[in-house]
Amino acid sequence: MKNPWNKASILLESLIALSMLTLCVLFYQGATLNLLKQEQRQYEKLRGTRALYEEVREYRIHGGKLSRKLNYGNEVYHVEFTKNLRQAKVTSSQDEVVIHWHSQSFHID
Repeated sequence: MKNPWNKASILLESLIALSMLTLCVLFYQGATLNLLKQEQRQYEKLRGTRALYEEVREYRIHGGKLSRKLNYGNEVYHVEFTKNLRQAKVTSSQDEVVIHWHSQSFHID
């Protein structure tokens, strides 16, 4: 004679395995999305640093205004220099990058 609990235990075991698999997939998806967001933030900061580097180089060679507005794709950057060129700052909607010059070196915040 067949045991009716055997079919129920197989169903229960299958539901538990499916729920565990679903939780693992959801956890993996959340971790992947978090890593992609971090990568995007780092990329935006790198773009801001690159824009600041280009503007500092241009300012040191050609001079010009102490405050500038740059458009890179969809992002708008504001670059500001101090008169003695001891500090330069670029700000965007998400990030702010500052460079401080000392006598023979510089420091990026």
